[in-house]
Amino acid sequence: MKIHVIIPAGGSGSRFGQHERKQFLTLEGRSLLYRVIQIFHDLPMVAQILVPIPFDEFSRIHDDPESLYHSEKVNYVMGGRSRSVSVYQGFSHLICCEENDVVLIHDAARPLVTTDLINNVINATKKYGVAIPAISVSDTIKKVDDDDVVNATVTRSQLRAVQTPQGFLHKHLLNAYEMLDFRNEKYTDEAMLMEEINVPVKIIDGDKENLKITTPLDLVVAQEILKTR
Repeated sequence: MKIHVIIPAGGSGSRFGQHERKQFLTLEGRSLLYRVIQIFHDLPMVAQILVPIPFDEFSRIHDDPESLYHSEKVNYVMGGRSRSVSVYQGFSHLICCEENDVVLIHDAARPLVTTDLINNVINATKKYGVAIPAISVSDTIKKVDDDDVVNATVTRSQLRAVQTPQGFLHKHLLNAYEMLDFRNEKYTDEAMLMEEINVPVKIIDGDKENLKITTPLDLVVAQEILKTR
């Protein structure tokens, strides 16, 4: 059983509010994407890493090699218009896969993921077929109508905030891609594809420090977390 990793990095990062794409912003001297790739690259059990990036960023591979991680087991492919298409691009370029190999999908904007969490996801995926990390929701959640008027309060005990890496046996992702229109923007992660084809998705404990860099404040918090490690 081999481990394959897909790191979709095709997004524009428009919510971050800067001209530079979010995945290429630096954290302690290295781009977010570089840091994420390095974490997975340093795990001996990882066989290959596929990184879908925007077409207009391919020049970085030659012009700005310091912002990308280079290794024989890391390959960059063209990303798509959406996250789901980018992940599929990565999946379709995996080589030498068997049906029970584990495929991990991890956000390029989560540079603080730990090897412990990665190993936990891998072990749970081997056992359950699909496994995703998540943390409990601490805030009170309100459901609102189109006019932003509250019409219900959602029970927190049944809610989880999902993280990555998400783990899948190769055969489950392959089945989903063959059965579904994965390009539909309603699929915000690959776990939703599993829900559609009735493959159980196992939730395991996530890590509160495994935050996704979405705003400038998140980058500040990430810097502070790194200082404590």
